[in-house]
Amino acid sequence: MVFRLETTTPTERKSESRRMDAHRLIPESPQHDELRGFLAQLYGELITRPYPPMDVIGRFLRTRAKVSGSPGRFLAASASAMLRARIRLLTQFQWAGRSEPAFEWPEPQAVPDAVSPEDEPRIAMVRWLMEDCGAGADDALRLVNAAFEAVGEKCPEENADLAEFAARLEKDADLSNAPPVVRESAEWSIARDLVERWTKRFGAAEARGLFESMGRPAPLDIRVNRLKTKRRHVIGALNDNHVPCEASQWSRDGVRVLKKANLHPLTAYAEGWFEVQDEGSQLVSLAVGPQPGWRVLDACAGGGGKALHLAGLMRNRGEIFAHDASAERMEGLRKRLGRAAASCIRLVEPGHAADQGPYDAVLIDAPCLGFGTLRRSPELMLRGALQQRMNEATALQRECIKTYAPLVSEGGVLVYAVCSFEAEETFAHLRIIEDMGFQPSSLNHVPVFPRALSRRHDVTLLPTRHQTDGFLIARFVRMS
Repeated sequence: MVFRLETTTPTERKSESRRMDAHRLIPESPQHDELRGFLAQLYGELITRPYPPMDVIGRFLRTRAKVSGSPGRFLAASASAMLRARIRLLTQFQWAGRSEPAFEWPEPQAVPDAVSPEDEPRIAMVRWLMEDCGAGADDALRLVNAAFEAVGEKCPEENADLAEFAARLEKDADLSNAPPVVRESAEWSIARDLVERWTKRFGAAEARGLFESMGRPAPLDIRVNRLKTKRRHVIGALNDNHVPCEASQWSRDGVRVLKKANLHPLTAYAEGWFEVQDEGSQLVSLAVGPQPGWRVLDACAGGGGKALHLAGLMRNRGEIFAHDASAERMEGLRKRLGRAAASCIRLVEPGHAADQGPYDAVLIDAPCLGFGTLRRSPELMLRGALQQRMNEATALQRECIKTYAPLVSEGGVLVYAVCSFEAEETFAHLRIIEDMGFQPSSLNHVPVFPRALSRRHDVTLLPTRHQTDGFLIARFVRMS
């Protein structure tokens, strides 16, 4: 298979594609037509299904395409790249070749009504074929038709809009006639309001680095389960299976996998030696610094990755109460307990966290907009107007703080964390915590937390600076 995946900037792709032989890069055969058809269908699933992208991809490969190995990896990687470029696509469709917009977006982050879910996969395939694979406009249109026919779907007889988009894209992919903020939004595939917000906060240079990092695939990190093994043994097991890896830069329990790989079939995974978990997420648990024998509440436990980490830090001595407002979200944790041998974790029914209090430590990994994880979930940018979503998220975060912070015993620890770095979701809430009788507690006082990260009680993690997902982590001690 000779498809070429995206490794260059849009400007570089434009000049490079003119030098490419589309027929050499995109072979025409029933097998390849069908694979491209599956890719279009998978993209359609990704933009319409309200589930995490990796869940949608995995289910599609198992049930619809029924492929694995190299074709499966190709579909997963290409669909993920197409999804990360979605805002670029929508902006190009609106602006390319026009001095005025073809239509106005009703809200800064709303998907324009002019692009229907039925039409978008075809438009996305044209962009992918032209920009990422080097096809010309005519070749891209022909290949899209062949792809849909190969999977039993007919393209509309009238493809004027698609043909017009392909012609405009070939003429002006970089949107030279659009306003600067629109060009930047398209270049990095970042929503326009985030382009403006992050540029104002971080400055142009660091913001551009952040935009670029959000457009790359996230690294693959795993967390060693110290209840069963040591980090050096996990590294050895991965190397024995030809999976290159290295110890994480910050987390004492982390390992960074240097090449994308399916780790689930490995014996080390089946035996519970490790869990897949971003290094930034691991640092949240380390910030708690729990001691064996403590009673700890993981108030917003979700799938339970941090609860499992806390169990390892406490060596299964003490009690960890995993609670979430949604019982459904905790089903994953219920299934992982046995494999991890985490016998100290107790699952708490929604709304009953106070029944077991007070606690020596409470972790509030609060629901948020999740912009620190855009590398993994670019669809988070397209879930409605930013200000409305911000208001809803911050109200929920304040509710979590007011509900769970009082459950900390006097002298106990509270850690507040969000996978975001927006000021409204982070520093504004830290003042609320202090007003509730909590005193900042330096992260340097936590033996398991890396001292080089922060001399304060809080740290903001950024993909550009720390090569982790974006996080705010803050630690407090209750004084009264």
